[in-house]
Amino acid sequence: TGAGSLLLEDRTTDPGLAADLTAIRNEDDDWYGVLLDSNSSAEILALAAILEPLGAKKLLAAQSADTICLDADSITDVMYLASDRTYFRTAVLYHPTIGLNFAAAAWVGNALAYAPGTITWKFRELVGISSYTLTSAQRAAVLAKCGNLIETVAGRTITCDGKVAGDEWIDVIH
Repeated sequence: TGAGSLLLEDRTTDPGLAADLTAIRNEDDDWYGVLLDSNSSAEILALAAILEPLGAKKLLAAQSADTICLDADSITDVMYLASDRTYFRTAVLYHPTIGLNFAAAAWVGNALAYAPGTITWKFRELVGISSYTLTSAQRAAVLAKCGNLIETVAGRTITCDGKVAGDEWIDVIH
């Protein structure tokens, strides 16, 4: 972000995700994918910190519209922090229109419908999810932090890169 730039950041606090997740697991722990209906950095990182050490296999797919994720020099954004903590059960997808679409939910719904090992989470076409334009520097910043994005390639809107924050392919983790 430079002088005169607008910074967008979701600052929703953690509403008690640990208690919610405990109640869910106590009721039924036979599930794999986790999504948030709001996606502030605080919520994503709080839930990731709870899910990552679980012995059971779970995957958090989160969406962020925080423009600081697009800054290569940022060390405070959710993508950088999740990557720095080497989270192998957390994937963060950048999409600037959070609240208007649920790109992470579309991604999970699209990819989890297949048996593990039969598809890649990269190049997924998400129905109803729009592409957006990033500069080459912004795109590189997201991918360097093991973040994910949506882009249009050869007229098709697809996901890229298909990695968890710990720098592994989601399909390998899945």
